[in-house]
Amino acid sequence: SGIGSILDYAAEVDMKDAKSLSNSSSAEKITEMESMYNRHAQDFKKSIRAVSNLGPRGSVAVHLTACASPAILEKFSAFLTQWQQLFVDKINPDGTLSVSELEKLLCCLFQGNESKQRELLERLVPQNQDAVDELSWTTLMEPADFLDLNPDQELKLSKLDTTELEQLQAFHRRGHELAQEAKECGTRLFVDAEQVRYQLAIDHLVWVLQRKFNATTDTKHPTVHGTFQCY
Repeated sequence: SGIGSILDYAAEVDMKDAKSLSNSSSAEKITEMESMYNRHAQDFKKSIRAVSNLGPRGSVAVHLTACASPAILEKFSAFLTQWQQLFVDKINPDGTLSVSELEKLLCCLFQGNESKQRELLERLVPQNQDAVDELSWTTLMEPADFLDLNPDQELKLSKLDTTELEQLQAFHRRGHELAQEAKECGTRLFVDAEQVRYQLAIDHLVWVLQRKFNATTDTKHPTVHGTFQCY
């Protein structure tokens, strides 16, 4: 019992260097960046294992901005803000959209792609439910889904291109690897809150990880924890 220790491990590059890399769109620079983020993820996994060697139920806090381009996180956060607002502008007084209303919205956003519309409808609306809420609207979407957006719809200004979405998918893959490592080691993974312009992209990944690693029948304790900065 009592208060234990948390290993708060930072593996970030100098912000000046990160900005220099992030502002380049060349294939060589992107490859260099992705290799750096992979190394950071490996460092985080080492810290998770190190904590588990000290005893059960240890804790590690990580900065996920070390695992993706700040420019990508900022752009995806802006996109998610618009994505959420699109839902808020159409919700009913009870904070949900009916299935029929959701079908109309998906038809507009993914015009001409009926298979994607059906796939998302089944994913977003839980079994035996007749509506979708805002949290599901955001957290059940995956980066790859946004590749199929109708290019003429109203979110196009913030939409990530194919290369950027591939980098975002790599960010999610690294997050899944960290959460899997933490679960296998019995270590609690705390995701540090970051600057507000990156935070929604980080929150989105945390929500995805919590759905997968915290809400399972074989989980006695939650593995992935989001955090808030209060200063």
